[in-house]
Amino acid sequence: ARTLRDYLQARDREVAAAPAERRGYAGVHCAESLNLWHQITAGLHHVHVCGLVHRDLKPANCCFQGSYIKLMDFGLARYYGKAKGPNPMAEGADLAGDGDSPSRARQRVGGTAGVGTPGYAAPEQLAAGELSAACDLFPLGLIGFELFHPFGSAMERAKLFDQLRAQRAAALEPLGKRWPTLAPLLAALLSASPAARPPADALLDAQVDLSRVFRGRTPSPPSSPSPAASPSSVPFGASSPPGPTGTLTDLPPLSPALP
Repeated sequence: ARTLRDYLQARDREVAAAPAERRGYAGVHCAESLNLWHQITAGLHHVHVCGLVHRDLKPANCCFQGSYIKLMDFGLARYYGKAKGPNPMAEGADLAGDGDSPSRARQRVGGTAGVGTPGYAAPEQLAAGELSAACDLFPLGLIGFELFHPFGSAMERAKLFDQLRAQRAAALEPLGKRWPTLAPLLAALLSASPAARPPADALLDAQVDLSRVFRGRTPSPPSSPSPAASPSSVPFGASSPPGPTGTLTDLPPLSPALP
């Protein structure tokens, strides 16, 4: 199956070969990039509602089915005890009781040191920190950066990723000049502090607001969160729960040529 990595590599080659006025950020289809990022976020939100952490989110594990993105390869996924509905990984009814303490949840999950793809894994995941949904939000920020920032080479991508991991604000400055409302959101997701990263449901709403900004519309006012959708009724990908105020239909459609 074609992956988001394939899409990004093809996009970057096309941008590099374009006339000068279409290179760099001028070659990024921002509505398309936002739609893809929104779909990945929606799928991840469903994973987290189920009480799971993917632990290996990266473009190579985001696959196209038609013009939609599906999250793949759950071989490293672990349950972290926050399910809001039936837990698909549970082997017994007592695995996810409301009275479970964080320490017991960590004992069931086991260590996380060195697990995942080093280029995308969250800092705490590589350092054997506490496992939580925030572990997936850091690579989601890197994917968002990639969708909006074309790279000339793998070396350039590695260099910029190192700067983002080091919390160097200069790494986001060029993108911030082009999309000033996007850069702070990426900075929050790439925070070294897991608690500072916005959860997937809040990110879905922020992405819908970004879509309105991109189209010259006023962002929606904040609203009180609604109850999470039942995991059993929400499939992965484009049909996953969009969050309290936003829906995928608020975003521009993907190009018919994708993937």
